[in-house]
Amino acid sequence: MTIFFTILAICIVTASIVCLFLSWRYSPAVAWAALLAVYLIPTHPAGGGTLLFWGVACLIAVGISILLPEPVATSRVGVPYMTIASLAGAFVGMLLPYSQAGMILGAVIGLILGAIAFSRTPSGVSSGMLFPSRKWINYACAKGFPIVITIATAAIAMLGVIRFYTIVE
Repeated sequence: MTIFFTILAICIVTASIVCLFLSWRYSPAVAWAALLAVYLIPTHPAGGGTLLFWGVACLIAVGISILLPEPVATSRVGVPYMTIASLAGAFVGMLLPYSQAGMILGAVIGLILGAIAFSRTPSGVSSGMLFPSRKWINYACAKGFPIVITIATAAIAMLGVIRFYTIVE
């Protein structure tokens, strides 16, 4: 059963990241399902408190995504930049001693840098997403919160899998 839940968690993490690129509203819930699969591994590499906290965070992120206007919620403008930068930041955050806090902070910093990078591209300029503008801040927050929650949840699930297989007995 351990191998089954491990493979299931890895597949669900991959699916949640693909859902981010497609701007699907429920991608945080998919990432939480990966964390649930890690929790179901017999020795529980992810604790119940972690599962509950990220479940509430994912619920809030999905709720905010549902409340967004349809053009903003389904927009893919700059999402690849923000997602890839946030992923990179989360992976860098895994190297820090406080891994969960480092991953969250890395994902947030990566998202901001990715949104700034997009605002400097020709398509970012033509869409009016210039860096210090109000439109940029609103869009980065609206699209960024679900991205950060999804990436942080998926990264914690992957960290649980990594810790499970690196424990020396």
